[in-house]
Amino acid sequence: MQNELQKNESSFEIYKNPNSTDKSSSAEKRGKRILLIEDSEPAIIQTTDILLDKGYLITAARSGKEALNLIDKVLPDGIILDLTMPEMDGFQVLKAIRDMEKFAHVPVLILSAKHITRDELSFLKSNHVYQLIQKGAVDKKELLAAIEGLVSGESVKTAEAQKKHIRAEGEKPVILVVEDNPDNMITVEALLKEDFIVAKATDGKTGVEQAGKVKPSLVLMDISLPGMNGFEAFSKIKATPELKHIPIVAMTASAMAGNKEEILAYGFDGYISKPIDMNEMEEIVWRCLNGK
Repeated sequence: MQNELQKNESSFEIYKNPNSTDKSSSAEKRGKRILLIEDSEPAIIQTTDILLDKGYLITAARSGKEALNLIDKVLPDGIILDLTMPEMDGFQVLKAIRDMEKFAHVPVLILSAKHITRDELSFLKSNHVYQLIQKGAVDKKELLAAIEGLVSGESVKTAEAQKKHIRAEGEKPVILVVEDNPDNMITVEALLKEDFIVAKATDGKTGVEQAGKVKPSLVLMDISLPGMNGFEAFSKIKATPELKHIPIVAMTASAMAGNKEEILAYGFDGYISKPIDMNEMEEIVWRCLNGK
């Protein structure tokens, strides 16, 4: 890793790249401090290398306890947090950080390979975590976009403004989720249940029937469904006069080139890729509900 490593009086490490080639780094973004809480050295190297060239300053803490000892010295603009660490896991670290008044609202991005349960998702949301990326083959552009949104606060501001607008109208909107994978259904329901009434269907035919019964404000539609697939269910709903105005967002794990363009060209109002990214889904859902 061809980067400069500084040691301060307290002996913690600050990684920076004095030869950053990023000509587009604004003064606002350059020098932003990121506290990376991660016990895996390969993950530290990968994440640090991705961020340094964009002008960020990275402090790496290799355990939860070390992170809590460093946070007052680092005063981070954003935190990247792994969930699976020995002795003190990421959930405990997050709770401890939120209990400090100074850091109650510092933005946190979860970067973890852990399968998140419904209760864990609810815990993250209640502790002001709006971004989650699955660890593994981390997409460089995705991570950089997430970090830029993290330190600017724009994604959170946008989501909160959209929520305020919808809530001002009264009752919780109904969202119909058409999904045959139980794990995905649990994830989506956990993300939505705080702000919405969630109606569910596990196949296309039932999804169309449910749409007619509950008249949802939005439909999240899996494409690969048993029997009637998502395209067919979409067409059935849009062919029904009292339902045709309802926005429908596709959810799919397909990685085929051009798949997103094909789905949007079919008429879907949005596209959510799997595994579900918490920040992406919230942004698309609120945007569609606000008619944008």
